[in-house]
Amino acid sequence: MQRRISWGSVAVLGGVLLGFGVQQALAEDDCLYKGTKYSEGSASCQAGVQFRCNDGEWKSVGVACSDNPVVASNCQFGGVTYPNGTASCQGGNQYRCDNGAWTSLDAGCPAADSPIRVLPKGRGCQFNDMPVAHNSAICQHGTTYLCSDGDWVILGTKCR
Repeated sequence: MQRRISWGSVAVLGGVLLGFGVQQALAEDDCLYKGTKYSEGSASCQAGVQFRCNDGEWKSVGVACSDNPVVASNCQFGGVTYPNGTASCQGGNQYRCDNGAWTSLDAGCPAADSPIRVLPKGRGCQFNDMPVAHNSAICQHGTTYLCSDGDWVILGTKCR
């Protein structure tokens, strides 16, 4: 008995084999560093120099970096938590939270230190579909905003 194989079956089989080969080739484009797999285009700091994964190999970008990134700390003032980079009005002057410490911006407050009523408890807010705790501040377009009982209050202080 003789079997016929249609050209359609050959094309499908060839497509499957080609697809498997492409998938294998794509998987080989990943790079490995210290036991962690990085995908094509990812960056990694290695021995103080930034590298990018390119065709399965690490290529130096030639930019200095730190293997141990600094974790920015929040600051507290008047019962409000300010993330790194946001500003607060204190005694008529603006201060910025820099890694857990307040640094003077040598600028006066835009609202002449108008007090914000800080509630001990309240509802949180949403920012970009993420929850933000009550009495927490964020920086948006260079201005500091405070979440106060579910509403955003513009503090008017500069931030980065």
